[in-house]
Amino acid sequence: MAMKDYSNEFKADAVATYESKPGATYKSIAADLGINRATLREWPAAARSGAAAQARAGQPAPSTDPDERIRQLEARVAELEASERKLATEREHPAQGGQVFRRRVELVNRVQFVHDHRNSFVVKRLCQVLGVHRSSYYKWRDGADARTARQAADQALAEQIRAVHDDSDGA
Repeated sequence: MAMKDYSNEFKADAVATYESKPGATYKSIAADLGINRATLREWPAAARSGAAAQARAGQPAPSTDPDERIRQLEARVAELEASERKLATEREHPAQGGQVFRRRVELVNRVQFVHDHRNSFVVKRLCQVLGVHRSSYYKWRDGADARTARQAADQALAEQIRAVHDDSDGA
């Protein structure tokens, strides 16, 4: 038989029901809810450890005051909306990225992609998505003049080498 997957809301309601009835047993509450007694027994401990984890993460435990609870939920909604925007941005990138998102693409190509799309998206987010350190991007960007000068010097040297090669009859 497959295990049932209960929603977090259902679990929270079951725990609240158990804790609000003094003298209630897991067996009686589980029978009322139509769930296994052993399953219900795990949820209060999980809820307490979840509240402790939220407190450690800097998130306040759910309040019993309705107004405070509404404020907490509004803050959570804002956080989730920001996360959704972030994920939407990530979904847009692969279509535009093409080769850049393949595994073995060189760092220079990824940094060049960040540079090419810096006006459309936030550099910090592009770097996160592509696995590039922002400091690497900025160092690459600041070295553009030096790269251009080096390329020009390499071109001039190549011309000199070709001239010497031609003068020596290809030797």
